[in-house]
Amino acid sequence: MHEIHNASTILDLQKSVNKYIAYRSKHLKEKPGNGGAISSLFSELCLNSQFLWSFDTKLSCDICKETLERSFIANSLFEISWPSLFNCNGSATEVIKGTLGDYISQCPKDYRPSVVYKKINQASKY
Repeated sequence: MHEIHNASTILDLQKSVNKYIAYRSKHLKEKPGNGGAISSLFSELCLNSQFLWSFDTKLSCDICKETLERSFIANSLFEISWPSLFNCNGSATEVIKGTLGDYISQCPKDYRPSVVYKKINQASKY
């Protein structure tokens, strides 16, 4: 797993994945695609920082001057649908940016409609 988490390029990641599947196939008698090697690999990749996105939200109420800021980390790369990816010409970044638009919410202090702004801090490396 160490090689997967430290892969610096997609080619290195692919080589690491191939080694991981070969190891599990040889020592645990799993066949790639039969669930074992793939599902455990998926679990590892979901935790890999190179596949995570981080973003901030900021709510600013113009009336009461309340400001509420939050930071989020998500493994959104694994939640992208094929149709969304197809519509954005294969760009995961564009799909994620499209889901991170500003929106209207209620101010927690005076319950008036307020804009929540979203900003990507770190995009997934892959």
